[in-house]
Amino acid sequence: MREFTLNRGYSLIELLVVLSLVSLITAIAMPNLVKFYENFSDALTLDDVIGQVNGIGYKVYENGSAYTLNDLSSDSTSVAAISIPNGWEIDVQKPIEYLPNGSCRGGKLKIFYQGTPRLTSSLSAPYCQIAQ
Repeated sequence: MREFTLNRGYSLIELLVVLSLVSLITAIAMPNLVKFYENFSDALTLDDVIGQVNGIGYKVYENGSAYTLNDLSSDSTSVAAISIPNGWEIDVQKPIEYLPNGSCRGGKLKIFYQGTPRLTSSLSAPYCQIAQ
């Protein structure tokens, strides 16, 4: 004859201890994960803004008319079709002139996110590219 043994499950106390540990680890890790995501998202948006500024010369060349880059913010629009995301601003020290052939005369600009400077760059003629 066979003997049947019952496998005991976990007690309520053991389950509560495990859940408490999981909750504690989550409470410690979550703020850091949120901060990591925000920093990563901001870096991607900065790369997008830089790419748009670097593409102005080509867009001006396609359009065939001169363009002057002035200060831009998320609520302004531009002939060069730059769309600045919410909270971002481009501050130009003096207007940067782009010629109809796509070249520019150089200048300096700062990129801000929510009032905090994120990048300061000098744009050198004739290409006016932000080096990363």
